[in-house]
Amino acid sequence: MSTPEAPRVALVTGAARGIGAATVTALAAGGWRVVAVDRCADDPALPYALGTRAELDAVAAAANPDAVAVAVADTRDPDALAAAVRLAEERWGGLDAAIAAAGVIAGGVPAWQVPPEQEQAVLDIDLGGVLTLARVAVPALLRQPEPRRGRFLAVASAAATRGLPMLAAYCAAKAGVTGFIRALAAELGGTGVTANAVSPGSTATPVLDESARLYGLPAADAFAAQQPLGRLLGPAEVAAVLVFLAGDGASAMTGAVVPVDGGLALLFLERGVQRDVHAGQRLADRAAFLGRLGRRGELLGVDAVHLAAHGELDAGELEPARRVRPEGNVGLHVERLRGAAGLGDLVGQGHGEARGVGGGDEFLGAGEPPGLIRGPLGEGHLEGGELGTGQLDLAPTLLQGPGPAGACGTSWHRYSSSSLICRRSQP
Repeated sequence: MSTPEAPRVALVTGAARGIGAATVTALAAGGWRVVAVDRCADDPALPYALGTRAELDAVAAAANPDAVAVAVADTRDPDALAAAVRLAEERWGGLDAAIAAAGVIAGGVPAWQVPPEQEQAVLDIDLGGVLTLARVAVPALLRQPEPRRGRFLAVASAAATRGLPMLAAYCAAKAGVTGFIRALAAELGGTGVTANAVSPGSTATPVLDESARLYGLPAADAFAAQQPLGRLLGPAEVAAVLVFLAGDGASAMTGAVVPVDGGLALLFLERGVQRDVHAGQRLADRAAFLGRLGRRGELLGVDAVHLAAHGELDAGELEPARRVRPEGNVGLHVERLRGAAGLGDLVGQGHGEARGVGGGDEFLGAGEPPGLIRGPLGEGHLEGGELGTGQLDLAPTLLQGPGPAGACGTSWHRYSSSSLICRRSQP
């Protein structure tokens, strides 16, 4: 008669809230035994509150107090993490999975202006914490008898592959996580222990709330518009993939970085193949895509900041919070798209000057005076504009604005795949 298999055992950092807490809950529901680890204290280098002991205890109690043990440990402290690993081995006989979910964020200013202590905290926790967990947990995974099925997992981020202005340290740390996971997977080859990561998009966590504050957005919900799903992800959705990677169903996966990002990777691919397309057209394409989701306006300013930070688009005057000023002239593309998004005309009835939006895909290449749109949104006209192909789909929306179709007063004349002219009808 075969004996029942003992429950598998996992250790999860960052367990007091967010993705870490959701992962503890999901593992316990799946029959795992879990050591839930968190610092349970604020960090003086960081300007927002971190998880608390009360939150960690609540996670354990809600999941299953018999299946979840809590441990207070800073991921920068190898001795404290080693003690959490020993707790798993002593209480439940071994460790089968180690999941690095602890993470923080800081920034809000250009990389060279970030206070050194904030930058160091992000690097030490988001990247160093993964390395430290591997240092103390991988030996425990390898102490399990063969045939092993150990798992080392980490939470990376879509920021690992997309440069986010004013979050440089966070991007660097998360890119480091993906590189480390791939190298660790190669080193663990043939041992029965695998290493993988998930790369979440905008997920409803305290880190995203802090990101919204750093960008001067009213709430984290504003980030929903950048994902093809059109909404924020829930921590449980990311946790579900981590639990899958921890299980036997992922036995053939190692060195993988799995995007759990609501489709953001699709946009990265699109931008990658458009690397020779001018920034203005990319912004126009982006707004057109968001328009199909009905959320065009919410992140338009953020995208403009991204382009401006790379010197690709004249974003006018930036506030100390590094936002594009709503009343500032952020170039024809942005100003006209603001109107199309229903954000209101703050520069005088639809007038916007195309400053710093050079290149072959300028909206305006002629007219008098050059570079101006005249008249209220929906009643103005473009003359002699050379448009990139991606803007052809957007231009009717811009000129029609909130009014009826054809409000510009005439039909569209497409002379080639990259040019379009609309002139005001004569009485």
